[in-house]
Amino acid sequence: AVPLTDDRAFLMAGFTNTADELILPTPEARFYLDGRFIGQRFLDMIPAGAEADLSFGAIDGLRLARVIPQRQEGDKGVFTRSSALDETVQIEVENLTAQDWPMRVLDRVPYSEQEELQIEWSAEPSPSETEVDDKRGVLAWTFDLPAGQTQAITLDYSLEWPEGKVLR
Repeated sequence: AVPLTDDRAFLMAGFTNTADELILPTPEARFYLDGRFIGQRFLDMIPAGAEADLSFGAIDGLRLARVIPQRQEGDKGVFTRSSALDETVQIEVENLTAQDWPMRVLDRVPYSEQEELQIEWSAEPSPSETEVDDKRGVLAWTFDLPAGQTQAITLDYSLEWPEGKVLR
């Protein structure tokens, strides 16, 4: 689930090609879930020993919301001046289905590539992973979401930089 880009979660399957030969690309790969035909789509070539992720489509009953209820930008300091940006992000994952779902929710926080830009962040609950797939600022939460339940995630971050500098 990536609430920054979509309001629904997607069913994904990861696997390793354990065959001693590659899986050839085809426009007619058929996908089944629990014995039910889900659909047909293109499948890329998957070499022997390679890992792949396949999407089985959106799960309509898993709803995502991402809102920014608080954003403050301004100057701080009495004798020393600096500019700052404080932001709160609230994420909500709601299970409207009749079954429990294992979830992996991805979101991001800013990161600094400049010494003068100071960034602090916190999350409640804490993420299960940081720097997902070696990507700076990407966070992941992994949890089980029971039927009819909601999981909330709150991200707070603060950016501070010297007065006279421009944040880009």
